[in-house]
Amino acid sequence: MKKVFSSLKNWTVNLSLKEKILAILCLIVLFACAVLTMTYGRTVVNSDMAIASLFADSFYKHHNFFSGTWSYANGDIWTLYPTVGILSILVHPFLGAGDVARTIVVVIQMILGAVALGTLSKKYFKDESWMLMVPLGTMYLFGIAVYVLYDGCYGDFIIWQPLVCMLFINAYRKYTEGKLFSVKLAVYMVILYILSVRGPRTLADFALPMIMTVVVMVYIRAAERKSVIWKTDLKDAIYWIFANAIPAVLGLITYNWLATWHNINNVKESLMVFSGSMSDVWNGLIKTILYYFEVFGFQPDVSVSSMIGLRNFVSIAMCAIICIVVPILQGRKILKETKTIQFIYFYAMLHNLVMLLCGVFFDFVIKYHMTSSVVLFVIVSARYIYVYWIKQENEVRGYAWTVLFVVASLIECVAMLSNVSGWKNRLEAQEKVSDVLEDHGLTKGYATFWNAYANQLYSDDKVRIGGITVEQNRLQEYWWLVDNSIYEPEETQSFIMLTDEELAGEYNYETILYGYEQPIDEFIIEDALCYNDVRGEYRTNLNVYVYADDYAKYLVNGSNDGVVEPKEMFFNGMGTIDDSQVALTNGGLIFGPYSSLDKGEYIVSYNGGGLSKCEVEILSENNPGDYSYEVVSTSDTVITVKLTVTSRVEGIQYRISNNTDELAIVLNITVDRE
Repeated sequence: MKKVFSSLKNWTVNLSLKEKILAILCLIVLFACAVLTMTYGRTVVNSDMAIASLFADSFYKHHNFFSGTWSYANGDIWTLYPTVGILSILVHPFLGAGDVARTIVVVIQMILGAVALGTLSKKYFKDESWMLMVPLGTMYLFGIAVYVLYDGCYGDFIIWQPLVCMLFINAYRKYTEGKLFSVKLAVYMVILYILSVRGPRTLADFALPMIMTVVVMVYIRAAERKSVIWKTDLKDAIYWIFANAIPAVLGLITYNWLATWHNINNVKESLMVFSGSMSDVWNGLIKTILYYFEVFGFQPDVSVSSMIGLRNFVSIAMCAIICIVVPILQGRKILKETKTIQFIYFYAMLHNLVMLLCGVFFDFVIKYHMTSSVVLFVIVSARYIYVYWIKQENEVRGYAWTVLFVVASLIECVAMLSNVSGWKNRLEAQEKVSDVLEDHGLTKGYATFWNAYANQLYSDDKVRIGGITVEQNRLQEYWWLVDNSIYEPEETQSFIMLTDEELAGEYNYETILYGYEQPIDEFIIEDALCYNDVRGEYRTNLNVYVYADDYAKYLVNGSNDGVVEPKEMFFNGMGTIDDSQVALTNGGLIFGPYSSLDKGEYIVSYNGGGLSKCEVEILSENNPGDYSYEVVSTSDTVITVKLTVTSRVEGIQYRISNNTDELAIVLNITVDRE
């Protein structure tokens, strides 16, 4: 320990006054971010943000990181990132799964990010540019604070982008020493493999720009010697292309394998489809560029003289400097830099080019997807600013840039911390719902997605709530970022919780709430603080219906579990229906369950008796062009259909009708993925 303090003392002694000011500023910013996260951040936890805690619950329940009961979302499978998933698992035994634990996870992630940036700066850049990187990679990205400072699901790029670069550089240095395969290369390939298991989007984040960078670096080396040594250059290029391609491809193979036994909800927004017109291409370009300014905290429609307006000026200036001006200036000097700096620069620029093209030609980029690009811009620009502006020989200019950065950072800091005011009152409002449910002795229930998991988290897991949705006057399990075992019936009371707005909807809630079992109690949680992705935060009443048994036995799940039971089908009344079968007389029709289906090949089997003359149809009015099917075989007991889904389909129906005088029995419909 004495050596540590001695080294720290020697380091601080060797710092210039400018560097000491920046180091203190960096610590202030980290502390301010931690304060914001641990106060205001606790009051803005919505169901999306609560998922990491539910993921940890699932891990400890099944002792399996890839439990088959877990439903993912947006086509992403959780691995090393989002890192909040791993960190939630680690803190769960000590802190549980409440809002305190959830925000501590984000603070830990920020600290790990600062360590990653500091290591890159100290060991690879051989400077103190981390003093700029850390504030720029945390506080200045206030436009996506929900993903960096509160939720953290996209703030982990501050860890993985510098770490991947450092691992690659380590492996490459061993290669230049004549070691074709080294432990450092193995570590790099394993990490890249695990990151790639998350899904196709990770190609754009890591493997693809890394391969492109390798090719560029080999070209620069040949240009510097003014000749191409084909044997050496081609061998090096191929070697490093395969060193990146192999783990990436293996990761995608693993991803596809996991997708065969997990519900990954690969929605259209997570698929790459070319823009529909040149107008869409132009709009994609403008939108992607504007996203950068929004990421840096620019907010429209605010007074110029307000604190937010003042921060807008800082956001615009900082975004332009970090993402436009400095990268251009660095590009002009890049051939004079070390190979390490060249590698980082080209990796960052090629990565960001890939992301820009995704936004322009595929409309594939969402604002929080820009986090990875902005982090790389920050790394490149912070080093340049430190070396050429702050450390320059002209001390006056160096101090001027230091003072400007300090002033800008303090403006950002004050604007950011203005959110802290009144956080305790907001927290009480958020905890109100779970407190009332606990006061009524309730421990399990069901609500729509945005009112489910946030309230479970605020109850510190004392009240477990499963997400539901309404489909054709029935309550359906919502298999989206949830452990599906929550829907297994238990020996307990349960409740259904719906907002005033949901009850005023188009569905027959009289049948839904009273048709299967009469509630034993009803009460209203008035003026509850709620959230959804359309309205944001709003106030409304929550209507709670309490049942003597677990309402799970009345929920349907469509084809999510691979079997459509009679209770999940809709019936035109021509015949009879019970929990075990549907008997169709002449004119009889069953259809439904209006569920969703991911891209893939499926075998749909209609099982029963007297089916040989029945007619079947698979229909989705939501996505009529995204699937096709053909009847493979027909017998008295089963009709087999091959279904091809080219893009996620919503509201799918498996229809079967009997237009003969013979009785047809349908036991169930199975949907098996090939």
